[in-house]
Amino acid sequence: MNTDSSVLDNDPPAAAAEEVAVPDPTAGQLAELTEQVAGLRDLFARRLMEDKTKKAMFDELYSQMQFAKEGLIKATIAPMVSELLLVIDRIESSQDQSAMVRSVREELLEVLARRGVQPIVATIGVPFDASIHQAVGAVDDDLPAGYIVALERAGYHHGASLLRPAQVIVSR
Repeated sequence: MNTDSSVLDNDPPAAAAEEVAVPDPTAGQLAELTEQVAGLRDLFARRLMEDKTKKAMFDELYSQMQFAKEGLIKATIAPMVSELLLVIDRIESSQDQSAMVRSVREELLEVLARRGVQPIVATIGVPFDASIHQAVGAVDDDLPAGYIVALERAGYHHGASLLRPAQVIVSR
């Protein structure tokens, strides 16, 4: 039996410890991939937040544009339409009801209709609605109190905006 100390130095557990100390290339790649995935997740989350923020900004811009558009209608278009409606009223009350006068009236009403100006329906026999009607008189009638008896002047609206209420006579 050889009792040489050089033989004892060849210890297998020490050799195994040296092998573990060598860096494993798959562990490094896994760490690198994990870092890349975390970076991509972070990028995705930031882009998603940016998209949500952009959408919210576009929605807000759209609502502000709608508000401005409605304000423009009320500030500029409504006064002009009101003046045109007065011209139509004068034509309707005119003694001259020739074909030319009727044609001009119809054409004006058609132009307004193409621009979204619609007459308010004020049918005789329906209940008075203060949001679209203006009572200019009251008479005794067979209808229950608060019902429309006659239309004095047509009313008009543009979308949800009331340009002029229909002037009506109601029953007492």
